[in-house]
Amino acid sequence: MNENYLKEYYGNSYLKNFVIEYYETNFQPSELKNILEEILKTGKSLGRVEPLKDVDNVVAFYDVTKGEINSLLASTLKSNETLNIADVLGANYDIDDPLCLNGTNKCLLAQFGFNMASYSLYSEIDFGKLTEKSFEK
Repeated sequence: MNENYLKEYYGNSYLKNFVIEYYETNFQPSELKNILEEILKTGKSLGRVEPLKDVDNVVAFYDVTKGEINSLLASTLKSNETLNIADVLGANYDIDDPLCLNGTNKCLLAQFGFNMASYSLYSEIDFGKLTEKSFEK
C-alpha cells in the first residue's frame, strides 16, 4: 500500500490517528473516497476494520479512546438537540448500562467514535490532490 499518503491529516488525536493509519494501511488513495462514503452512508465500519473485529479488541480500543469519544458524543448530542444517547447510538444501546460498563455499549461507542473520526477525515481531505498521489511512484 501507499502508506503515509494521509500524513498531513495526522494530529494529536489518538482516535483520528488510528483511523488515518487504518485507511493508509488498507486502501489506495484512489479507493478512499468511496470507502469513506460507504461507511458514512451505512454507519458500518468496525466489521471491516481488522484490528477491531474481536470484541475484546474493540473494548480495549474504546477504553483508550473513551475521552475523545465522550467529547464527540457530547458534541453530537448538543448538535442534535437531544439528551438521549440511544437516539445517537441506535436500538442496540443498552439503556440498563448508562455508564457503559459492559461490552455492548463500549462496542457501540467505539464504532461511533471510528465513524465520527472517519467523517471528520472525509470533510478535511482534498480528494483531487489525493487522487494525484495515487499515481506518484
